[in-house]
Amino acid sequence: MQDLRVTAEYETSLIESYRSRLLYFALRRLRDRTMAEEVAQDTLTVVLQALRDNRIDDVAKMPGFIFGVARNLVSKALRERSLQVDPGSAPDPIDAVPWLEDPDAALLVEEQRQQVREALGQLSLSDRDILRRAFFAEQSLEEIAVEVGIPYAAVRKRKSRALERLRRIFSRYGHKRNRYGT
Repeated sequence: MQDLRVTAEYETSLIESYRSRLLYFALRRLRDRTMAEEVAQDTLTVVLQALRDNRIDDVAKMPGFIFGVARNLVSKALRERSLQVDPGSAPDPIDAVPWLEDPDAALLVEEQRQQVREALGQLSLSDRDILRRAFFAEQSLEEIAVEVGIPYAAVRKRKSRALERLRRIFSRYGHKRNRYGT
C-alpha cells in the first residue's frame, strides 16, 4: 500500500479539481441542483476519509474510485427520491380500494391493480415520476416541466414514450393470458 501523506494542500487541490466535475456528474443524473450538491459534497467527504484512513492503494485509480462513490450516492439519492411521498398528497390511487359487493369483481380489480404496479415497476424512475404526476397528481405538462426542471417539450416526449412502454408491457401481459387460456 502506497503511503499517501494527506496534507491540507493535497485535500484542497483534490476538492478543487473534482468538485465541479462531481457536481456536473450528479446534476446530469439527478436533475436537482440541491441533491447534486449534496451528492458532490458527500462524495468528497467519503473520498477524503478514505485517504485519511489510507484505504486508497493506487493514486492512478483515484478517478474511478471517486466517480464510483458518486455513482453509488446518486443511485441512493434516486431511490430515496422515488420513495418519498408528499405528506399533503392523497394516497396512491392504485392502492385505494373501492368497496365492491361482488367478490369476483373485487378480485378482478385487485389483479388489474397488481398488473399496473408490476408494469410501472418495469419503467424507469423518471418515466414513473412523469406518469404519476400526469395521471395521479393530475398535473399539467407545464407544471411538471417547472417542477422537474426540464423543458415542456421534453416532458411531453417522455410522457409519450413512457405510455408507449406501458402499452408494450401490457401487450405482453395480454399474450401471457391468451397463451395460457386465462
